[in-house]
Amino acid sequence: MKLQLTPEQWNRLQSLPRPRCPRNISPEAKAIWKATAPVLKRKGHLTFIDAGMFRAYCVAVADHRRAVAALMDCEAIHRKAHERLERITRRMANKAARMFCLPKIEAPKNAPEGAKQET
Repeated sequence: MKLQLTPEQWNRLQSLPRPRCPRNISPEAKAIWKATAPVLKRKGHLTFIDAGMFRAYCVAVADHRRAVAALMDCEAIHRKAHERLERITRRMANKAARMFCLPKIEAPKNAPEGAKQET
């Protein structure tokens, strides 16, 4: 179903005040609002009626960015912990290998530069 506006309704809609950035959203969401709203206002796509939905969009984008950043932090922490554990395990195994005259355990070929053989 398509919404049809008469010219009078359209003029009334255009005369409504343009929405302003809400005060009760996060600073990240405000930054998204301030970056996007002027473009939409200039094109006539952001009206008073759209303010609630646009606010929800800005909050959702800010939440998504925070979630992605948190996941990236967790992944980096996990990767660092895994690399450190691998180095410690290899070091202990090499000490045991020296005690029993066994060959050293080498770092994997695809290991990061910081994870090379430590004795």
